Amino acid sequence: MSEKFETRGEIGHSLAGLRDQLAFQSKVLGAAVIMAVVALGLLFNQYSGLSLKFADLLASNARNETKIASMVSMIAEMEGQLKQARAENAATKRSIDAALEPVQPSSSVFPGWIGVETDSSKQARSIVEQYKSSVWIFATAPKE
Repeated sequence: MSEKFETRGEIGHSLAGLRDQLAFQSKVLGAAVIMAVVALGLLFNQYSGLSLKFADLLASNARNETKIASMVSMIAEMEGQLKQARAENAATKRSIDAALEPVQPSSSVFPGWIGVETDSSKQARSIVEQYKSSVWIFATAPKE
């Protein structure tokens, strides 16, 4: 602004140019501000959507953890019941085995009862031959 303006027309013309330049710069600045507000609005919308999805995910995770905890407790209860059933089955099996086991006769039932067990007929023959008198042989599962 080193020039000197001599008339009001020149001053008005320079002020009009300054006013036009300020109007253009304010429009550019306003457009930049509007675009920044729109961009921030879109980013906030995305953030809000993601935060809602994350909250839903956390709620789903909490429900899943609750379900898993209940399943673990049910499995522990089942394991206890299975252990108890195994113990009862073992006791029942022992009782059944004891009931199915043949009763060995006492020496007062059969005269000549020696009380020797054999697994094969050869052993039984050798016992009979060893004792010349008549003997009883008790076989739990005779094969011959």
